[in-house]
Amino acid sequence: MRPRGAQTTAWPRDMGETQLNLPELSGHLSDLFGVHPIDDVQQLQGGYKCQNFRLQCGPEVFFLKQYRYRVSHWVAEMKYAEAFFAGAGLPVILPLSDRFNRPMFLVGEYWYSLFPFVNACQPARGHVHDATVRSLGRWLGRFHLAGKTMPRDTFQILHGWDREAFRMEFVELERRSAMRMKEYPFLEKVMETLRRKAMVVERNHVTPHAIPLAFDCLLHGDFTYQNVFVDANGELTHVFDMEKTCRGPRAYELARSLLISCFDTSWGERNFEQGRMFLKAYREAYPISFEEFYQGMRMYMIGVAHSTWVEARLVLGTGDGQHEALFASHALRIKHVTDDPRAFCEMLYS
Repeated sequence: MRPRGAQTTAWPRDMGETQLNLPELSGHLSDLFGVHPIDDVQQLQGGYKCQNFRLQCGPEVFFLKQYRYRVSHWVAEMKYAEAFFAGAGLPVILPLSDRFNRPMFLVGEYWYSLFPFVNACQPARGHVHDATVRSLGRWLGRFHLAGKTMPRDTFQILHGWDREAFRMEFVELERRSAMRMKEYPFLEKVMETLRRKAMVVERNHVTPHAIPLAFDCLLHGDFTYQNVFVDANGELTHVFDMEKTCRGPRAYELARSLLISCFDTSWGERNFEQGRMFLKAYREAYPISFEEFYQGMRMYMIGVAHSTWVEARLVLGTGDGQHEALFASHALRIKHVTDDPRAFCEMLYS
């Protein structure tokens, strides 16, 4: 991609699934934020419910999010959560406000937010340092302490699992993978994981609200090592990506964050050691009983078994290398999913 010359702008030829109308977007940014026209745009990795871009506008660099949600109130809830947590003194990267004092704006059919571009380090997959693990646990506890005080009672609720939806999706994915298996033998591994999930789903008759946990805390929704920046010592400095924010049980997010941050690439004694670090740091920031932690882990493990979105991306051919890495972590996780994770929780909580 070439930077813009005196008269011409070099737009990227293929923006994948995005619907960026760059000349129109550039005009909106100039009008709403008073920035220079877009000189250069780069699509960045990451983002399931959004697309992320690095924008060069004259001498300034920005981070742009294009949200997949077409309905404004979903995006508005994300903006509320960002502002709420930042107002509680937590290190959330806030979007810039436009000339109407809005943190979001519409171009075409999509909602966007413009952020300052932060040049910082992210923890590497499979190489999350102990200091980062402790920092993640400590900051998650602080997020939940703040989240318990959220005054809104109309915020969206954590979406649970649905056995019938899983069954319908499983049949479709099995059919589609059979059509593509010869061309993509990798799909056999994908279906092996889905069949393991189907066994767990068939055994499970628990509904999300039957688990004795209150849906009373504003959650970040995706508080993992992939969604933070850290300093040279591994301490967390910034938190971002709140596309999954919702109201739910803090123990559920604790279980999810711990497993993804500490057991993403392997499941050995070293991972248990880091899991205990994470949980100890969390409990020092915000105490939690063993029973509440156990029920959160139980809820997360049942939910993982009902999830099909990673496999669907690969079977339907809409995924990429990033989704293959996600699937590898997902497949590892499902091997250890159990109907009753009490023994696993005891190893971490002790």
